[in-house]
Amino acid sequence: MTIDQLKDQIPDFAKDVRLNLASMMPDETLSSQRKYGLLLASAIATRNPIVTAAMESAACAAITPAAVEAATSAASVIRDEQRILPLRSSRL
Repeated sequence: MTIDQLKDQIPDFAKDVRLNLASMMPDETLSSQRKYGLLLASAIATRNPIVTAAMESAACAAITPAAVEAATSAASVIRDEQRILPLRSSRL
């Protein structure tokens, strides 16, 4: 599945996600390495296999294997933060 196909499957209630994805793809502020690394890390952090597979396919075609590895590592940090954040909030 391509990023465009994935974007087309995003339901209307998540229109802002679809718009953010659409606006980020042509944006040249970030290098391809950073853009696709960010997309891949975010996709992995969602824990959605369809989203992850689509972004991984796009990223592997656009960035180096080392950048894919770095994005995967970044996703593990994101997931840890998602797990720890509720614990921190409950202590406030």
